[in-house]
Amino acid sequence: MSKYKGLKSSWFLIVLFLGIGIFMLGNSGKSLFTRAFSQPVTLDELDYSGEIEGTYVRTTVYGIYGAYSETVSSKTNSVKAREYVIDAGDYHYISLKARSGDLKKADALMEASFDYLDGKIDSEALEPYQFEITGTIQPLSSKSLQYYHEFFDWYQLDDEVKESILPYYVEIGEVAGMDNGTMWGLFAIGVAATGLGMFFLYNSLTGYERAVRKFLKSAPDSRSEERVRDFLSHTQELHGLQIDRNFLFMLVGGAGYYLDLPDHVVWMYKRITSHRYNGIPTGKTYGVNIAFADHKQREITVKDEQQADEVIQALASYCPRAIAGYSKDLDNLYQKNYNQFLELRYNQTGQS
Repeated sequence: MSKYKGLKSSWFLIVLFLGIGIFMLGNSGKSLFTRAFSQPVTLDELDYSGEIEGTYVRTTVYGIYGAYSETVSSKTNSVKAREYVIDAGDYHYISLKARSGDLKKADALMEASFDYLDGKIDSEALEPYQFEITGTIQPLSSKSLQYYHEFFDWYQLDDEVKESILPYYVEIGEVAGMDNGTMWGLFAIGVAATGLGMFFLYNSLTGYERAVRKFLKSAPDSRSEERVRDFLSHTQELHGLQIDRNFLFMLVGGAGYYLDLPDHVVWMYKRITSHRYNGIPTGKTYGVNIAFADHKQREITVKDEQQADEVIQALASYCPRAIAGYSKDLDNLYQKNYNQFLELRYNQTGQS
């Protein structure tokens, strides 16, 4: 059996999990990298004559001049997000986007700002409503830009004033297009998926040798490594199984490996699982379940029932004392009274 048969069998899972992991890490990585290594600037420090899109800012919102757009949930009729106009410094204006968790403080500052502009409160009374934000500057969508311009009565303005109204927004807590919760969620999924992919890859690449080493470590001196290596090199593989009168080597579940003695097989039966989706048959999967003397069951996955029968026949040739076939009574006995199960007459055939 090839040392890389497990790799061939599990390549789909490896590619799937590594692909998901890399995709998730890539999506969250930009936001994480920006937060960790980029130095944020305040809106007052920006050079508005140059490119500002993507700039990472951390600044205090001192006042809000009004709201020009909001997003309402069609199910609950509640406001999910609202877009405001704030001072960007140096006589410029920019949009601020707040989602549901930040709406309360944004609305409170907007109302306090109205009172300040009307002379009802002074700057000292306004300070408790002011708050700090972090985010990256992003261009407004065409729809938001339309409402944004309507707020300023755009077509009545001269060109100099228009240049001071920046077509960008900062969303509270959103850095590189991702809020903090989403970033860490995607990052955690990415780490987990990458870890699983690496686990399957490592297990596929090293499982062969680890199975041999584990067996040799527990084997008597008479089971020399030379004899095991000779068996592995010269015994023909049958659908993930190598077996002779001395050794049994199998591909477990399509990815792992297991090496033992044929005499340690106590029970074997084929497994056929039917799959359905919404009651519609979608196919079957096949395997041969092998129970060993350590009271553990391991399965060889095969393509069809014929291969399963061939594996069972090969096992029966070299494991004549093992019970063959499945029945619920045998399964109950195996699970609940293993010692009595072992006392059954060898070569007794269960119902298939």
